[in-house]
Order: sequence, then structure tokens, then C-alpha cells
Amino acid sequence: MFQIHTSCKDMKKPYCPKCGEKFEVRNYQSVKKGEKLIRIKWEQEELELLDRCISGDLGAHQVAVMTGRTVNSVLKRIPRRKEELEHAGQC
Repeated sequence: MFQIHTSCKDMKKPYCPKCGEKFEVRNYQSVKKGEKLIRIKWEQEELELLDRCISGDLGAHQVAVMTGRTVNSVLKRIPRRKEELEHAGQC
């Protein structure tokens, strides 16, 4: 298995610990798995469905299917939505 070792003195230049050569070793660039996804803002209708999920009328899976989002994104959005509702109630 190929490994990259870097010296503590010069972190930009890799070196081979066996031979000490710096010019024969190349930096390994990993291939990205995919492009970064763009965040899509939640529409008002989606937020109303999320509010129904918070109140217990709908499940997270149902909201995900109805909005076309993943269950994970719905579950991550619920605590933030609760904070928004609490903040709106206090103002």
C-alpha cells in the first residue's frame, strides 16, 4: 500500500522515509466523490408540513415524501424550525 509521509520541518514537501528523497515522491490527490449539493431553501408550504410533523400529525418520512426531500434533511430541519417558532413566539 502506498503511503505519503511528510516531514515536520517542511509540511509542503513530502519525503520518503526509506530513502530520504524529496523529488521522487508525489502528492496523492484523492478523487472527489461528487459535487457539493446546493442547499435548497424551504418553501412556506414545506414549513407548514414540517410544523404538522412537529405537532405530531405527520411523521418525518411522510413529510419527506410529500416535499421530495430526504428523511435525514427533514430530521435535521426539525430542531431549527422549533427554534424559529420559539423565537417568533418570544418577539
